[in-house]
Amino acid sequence: MSRRRRQVVRRPRKVDETYRYLGTDPRWFVFQLQPQLRETAAFNLEKQNFRHFFPMITTGRGKFTKTEPMFRGYGFVHFNPSTDQWQTINGTQGVIGLLPRTALYPSPVPEGMVERYIAAGAVHEDDFLGYFEEFFPGITQVRVRGNHLLTGRTGLVVEVRDLLLKVSFGGQLLWDVAKEDVEVVEND
Repeated sequence: MSRRRRQVVRRPRKVDETYRYLGTDPRWFVFQLQPQLRETAAFNLEKQNFRHFFPMITTGRGKFTKTEPMFRGYGFVHFNPSTDQWQTINGTQGVIGLLPRTALYPSPVPEGMVERYIAAGAVHEDDFLGYFEEFFPGITQVRVRGNHLLTGRTGLVVEVRDLLLKVSFGGQLLWDVAKEDVEVVEND
């Protein structure tokens, strides 16, 4: 009696549908650390050619200052979800996994947030709350106020800089507006 082998036909994955949620550009993502293994996670992520970052905060005054992780137990990792083997991060020694843990795909951090922490270096505890931005590119709607050419117009924040926002008005007009000249429009 001869047995016939069944051929297994593997269908190609639809990459465009899988990564539509994540996008195709490199982005920063949050990962959770195993307790006391920050250096181990950093070493192993570097070995896998993943760029990582742990924001630091300085506490205390004068000679009694100390620098410690801003988000204890968490870090940021940079990768392109459509080309990098990002799933290996979840199995990296020192890493618990990418966040959110219960989702099929990790959620990217708002653009510009991690870059701002990198540029600032260690943040002093007095300046800590100022680093939580209220303007998120592609999400936040703003209305221009004050004595300005575009006063009263509503637009979508496209880019966040230190003192300026790049705002899109109707998708056709891009304009740099000072943060102090706008108010956030609440979405209903």
